[in-house]
This record gives sequence, C-alpha cells and structure tokens, in this order.
Amino acid sequence: AGRIESGKAGKSTWYVRRLLERIAGVGVLNPIVEGATVINDFPQVRAKAAALLAALPSLGARTTLIRVLRAESDPVAAASEMTALGAIGSDGDGAATRAVAESLRRLQAAVGGPLPRVARAAVDAIGGMVRYEGDIPDPEGLSMLISVYRGSYSKGIRDAALAVLEGWAPSRRLRRVDILV
Repeated sequence: AGRIESGKAGKSTWYVRRLLERIAGVGVLNPIVEGATVINDFPQVRAKAAALLAALPSLGARTTLIRVLRAESDPVAAASEMTALGAIGSDGDGAATRAVAESLRRLQAAVGGPLPRVARAAVDAIGGMVRYEGDIPDPEGLSMLISVYRGSYSKGIRDAALAVLEGWAPSRRLRRVDILV
C-alpha cells in the first residue's frame, strides 16, 4: 500500500498488481473451510486490495475483480470491488456492468433492504464505465441506475444515478422525461 500510495511501485507494478489480485480473492475465490466455517474470510483485506487495484487500474485486474464481486458477500468489500471496476472503466463486453448490477441486487436481497454505500459504489462504477465506453455497456446497468434513482436512497445517491443517466442520454437522444418515466 505504501509503495502504491507514494507512487513508487515502479518496475514491480506488474508483480504488485498480481499479488493484489490474489489477495482480493482471499476467502471468496479460494475458501479454506474447517468444519462449516470459512477460516480465511477477511473482507477488510479484500476491500483494501480492491482499493489498491483501483489506484493501479489495469485491464488485467478486471477479470479477477468481476469474479470476486460475483462471489462477494460483504457489502464493504463489494463496494470497494465495484469502485475498482469503475476506475478501470473498460467494459466492452458488459461483464463488469452485469456483475455490478447483479451484486447490488443480490446483496440488497440478502439484507432485505437498501445498502446505500453499495448503491453509491455501483452508480459510480457504472459512471466510470460510461465515461470510458461512451455508453452503458449492458442493459442491466441502465435498469440498475433507474432502480437506484427510483429507490429509497438519499437525494445524493439518487442525484448521482440521475447524473450518470443524463450524461449517457444525449448520445441516445433521450430526454430527462424519458429517463424518469
């Protein structure tokens, strides 16, 4: 973390990124089970690894982050993984957009209500992908943004979803009223 945050990863950037990808999946992609308990489930460590990957955006980390996010059960770690995917931005195949939308839906269903931190991270992630791709990479992203805008979130989260939608809409010749209806 110190090397990345100080900008001194240098020639070891590739190695550091690969190490962070492995750490981001600890307990999710490679669970170690004793009895009925996963003993290597460290969501705070996964969240920090994803945050550091966001500081070293790489298409190579994208696949790992998608896999981890699809299996993630911790909202804080999921929010960090979404943020990292948004920092990478590239989503030509829509896989990251689908993973973000599916994860938000799955985590909210698990707790039985809205998760503001995760919703904000999901909106910001889709926003990063829209800026990179010039489009919402998958229809699931559009549905998710509209759902967040219409959901029981704070005005700030709802406004962030609307801003992403409005930034995308001109290229689709949509008006604000088309988005909100």
